[in-house]
Amino acid sequence: MGAFELFSCFIVGAVFGSFGNVLIARVPKGESIVKPGSHCPVCLARIRFYHNIPILSWLFLRGRCADCGAAISIRYPMVEGVSGALFALVCLVNGVNIFALFAALTLFLLLVLAFIDLEYKAVPDSINLPALILALMSSPFFLQNLEHAVLLAGGMALLRFFVSWIFQKEAMGEADIIVGATMGALLGISGTLVALFAASLFALPVAIYGAIKGKDPEIPFIPFLVLATVLVYFLGGYLPMTGVLG
Repeated sequence: MGAFELFSCFIVGAVFGSFGNVLIARVPKGESIVKPGSHCPVCLARIRFYHNIPILSWLFLRGRCADCGAAISIRYPMVEGVSGALFALVCLVNGVNIFALFAALTLFLLLVLAFIDLEYKAVPDSINLPALILALMSSPFFLQNLEHAVLLAGGMALLRFFVSWIFQKEAMGEADIIVGATMGALLGISGTLVALFAASLFALPVAIYGAIKGKDPEIPFIPFLVLATVLVYFLGGYLPMTGVLG
């Protein structure tokens, strides 16, 4: 793939990332993602179209609202940049085709879920379920993807039941099970098992630190699942245990 095609994929992903910021800011609050248009949350001034260019506008404005000077979270260019990188990498690995688009959109929605879970400790079904549907269509093997999704969802549901029974407290949410199904459809069984193990390792230091500091031991787990999913998706071919992904 040439540099121009790769850059074009990045731009498309960054544009989706800009929309992802809207989802992150509004969906957890039950607000419309259509109306009103993009605006400053402090002064409510409508954002001009030339101040709404992914990544570049934030840099040009130095992370400040053009009208009132209020700080704009670095989360905005971060989501746009990571989304652009995900699209570019998917196209680099799989080429430009409809299945690559579905895979990129799946990873994009998982990214949105990760940031929502970080900020609100919530995982809205209105984003979670579309991610699962897109994951099922992320390769030509729809029935195989569906089988993997069902097996992973069933396995995680059983794990949730037994762990919750043993510790007499909720071990995992239903949203985690849906994300597990999405991972199964996208990564396959072995790839998902590797990703689940990796996510647990990533989360462990955070949980230990919280316990030492006496903070709330409940940590958002979706971001760790998404990070592990991205790593296995792109590096799975180099891991001997992942087998065939997708």
